[in-house]
Amino acid sequence: MFGSYKSESGEERTVTFAWLNNQNEYVITTLPLEKIRVRIDNSNDKPYVKFKWRVCDVCNPIGCIIYALIVCNDEQWNPKFEMPLE
Repeated sequence: MFGSYKSESGEERTVTFAWLNNQNEYVITTLPLEKIRVRIDNSNDKPYVKFKWRVCDVCNPIGCIIYALIVCNDEQWNPKFEMPLE
């Protein structure tokens, strides 16, 4: 998981994931920070990411992602956000 900024006409906060799809291929996906959710689960030993999809007829399946959910415990969650996020 990587974070990045884009500044052609402004600033866009994004997160990039590499994930294994059903065809055993790695897919690189970049989502805006607004589509990222975090759930703290202290019974969990390994962090993981789940994607919430919607059914759509778009040629680009990335457009069908509603959000990505990062599940981790308190020790694994160490955000390095500079506040305030606008």
